[in-house]
Amino acid sequence: MKALQTIKPLTRRSTAAPGIMMEKPVNQTYWKRTILLLIFLLALAACAPAVEPPASLDGTKWILARYGPAGNPAAVLEGTTVTAAFDNGNELHGSAGCNNYFTTYRVRGSSFHTEPIQQTEMACLAGGVMEQEAAYLAALASATSIATAGDTLTISYDGGELRFTAEPPPPVTPLTGTLWYLVTFETGEVAQSLLNGTVITAAFNDDGTVGGFAGCNGYGGPYQVDGSSLTVVEIASSARGCAEEILAQEEVYINALTAAHSFTLDADRLAIHHEGGALHFAAMPPLDGPPFTGTPWRLVSFGAGAAEPPLAGTEITAVFDGTQISGSAGCNTYSGSYTLSGATMTVGELATTRMACEQAIMDQENAFLAALSQSSFLAVAVNGDQLILVHDDGTLVFAAGEAAGDRE
Repeated sequence: MKALQTIKPLTRRSTAAPGIMMEKPVNQTYWKRTILLLIFLLALAACAPAVEPPASLDGTKWILARYGPAGNPAAVLEGTTVTAAFDNGNELHGSAGCNNYFTTYRVRGSSFHTEPIQQTEMACLAGGVMEQEAAYLAALASATSIATAGDTLTISYDGGELRFTAEPPPPVTPLTGTLWYLVTFETGEVAQSLLNGTVITAAFNDDGTVGGFAGCNGYGGPYQVDGSSLTVVEIASSARGCAEEILAQEEVYINALTAAHSFTLDADRLAIHHEGGALHFAAMPPLDGPPFTGTPWRLVSFGAGAAEPPLAGTEITAVFDGTQISGSAGCNTYSGSYTLSGATMTVGELATTRMACEQAIMDQENAFLAALSQSSFLAVAVNGDQLILVHDDGTLVFAAGEAAGDRE
């Protein structure tokens, strides 16, 4: 029987002198350190946020934080905001800091390219703003790739990076303490806007009552909320007479409101759901500040029943500054005071200049001043760039814009 052979440690050969071979044990400490280092690097990579092409850019909004060379990007100038919003599958738009811009984009994996960029042509005089804008748009035009990591977005281009952070979601407007104006009726698959020149409002108060203006009459009643459930118990309203179509719209609104079963809030939007549809509202800006105050409002139409536009070649305006109203009545200028209570307004006696114009213009002016002066307006609504004042005998509809003299 052969004797058991002793297994020697693994060795490697090294040349000590020509013709003489020496044996050395392998340096096991070296390999242990190498393996530990690899394990550490793998663990470090696993802890780092994953950077990958975004699954979907559509519907996302971003704010530029830094731009320029990847190793030394510059911060966006203080007081400026540069944004990027991705919409409709391939549209990219936003503010470049001074001008708005628009383009379309193509993305495949991490590859990202934009089409020629269109922009407005304003000039901003603050130092560095136009230079920053030019650098941003040039970088966007030469973009090559895109990646996300958490709430950051990086667009790479030849020579650097655009680094964005996600735009925070807008705060949700509370149900109570907000004046809401109706935007659309939803019935099944159909959404319908309000009749032209009409306004419907709702205010949910902390005391458990809801009230507003239904297009012709004021209304009010108790309501109950439990989580997202909403019940409007009973509605009482005034008994003014209006055009048949306005009364029909009002009836649809009151019936939908009293059939409410739930509501949802999304930023400054309110949806009141009922069997078969929903009422969609938007939050009205407070009437004690812009855009109601400080905006030059131009009269678009006024009168009882079917409102009419002002005579061709005339312009009637109104500016509210918090307590005073002033403007042009078509021939003469006027001024006076007003007071607000929620979404209702009372205008005091108005003083005017005493110029004389053509009889038709004077008749129009007298009708306007009679509607405005010493009147209690049942509803005051700012709907985008439109102001609607509803009084006992009709409606005054204004559009935001500069007076003719200011546009020249």
